[in-house]
Amino acid sequence: MLLSALLFTPFALTGFILVPVYWKPKLFWNLMVGVEDVIFCFITGGIGWLVSTYGVQHRLMLPGKIRPLIKRYIKYIIFGSISWAIFLFVGFGYLWSTLACLYTLGFMLLITQRCLWPLALWGAAAFLGFYALILKIMFVSWPHFIQQWNLPSLFGLVFGLPVEELIWALGFGFTWPLFMAYVFDVQVRRDAFPVDRPA
Repeated sequence: MLLSALLFTPFALTGFILVPVYWKPKLFWNLMVGVEDVIFCFITGGIGWLVSTYGVQHRLMLPGKIRPLIKRYIKYIIFGSISWAIFLFVGFGYLWSTLACLYTLGFMLLITQRCLWPLALWGAAAFLGFYALILKIMFVSWPHFIQQWNLPSLFGLVFGLPVEELIWALGFGFTWPLFMAYVFDVQVRRDAFPVDRPA
């Protein structure tokens, strides 16, 4: 969980690309990358792995020596960056390029790790539910908080929550655990899932 949190933290450096197109947060310091971005990514990376594996952790095996395979991590970061640039070039816009890239990475990882489809499905549902609940609590507790988003740019609201946030949460819960399973070379216990071993 801690390593997952650390590996997602660098993504805080990308937060500025959605300001003010998607949202316009008030930051503690007026920096390109806010401390809030770093904290959010660190917590999200840890919780994303925790809730995604909670229902299936007894079926997964970590290597004896737990360490991230940095080459795998960097390879998909590069692939994701290229994918994002392509989506942006063809006119998806900054936000939808990010979401399209997220889902593209997820399906690519699922193709190479077919035996982990329960992790992907459980992760998508669990993280979406968790994230939506926390966001709803925040909006109810601080109704003005939604003003942090660029409201005219939003596709719409579902139960008072931005649709884009829900789409992101679903994609993150689907993709991130698969990415971490790939980076940490997570294996499935024999006969745990009635599907083929990963290619």
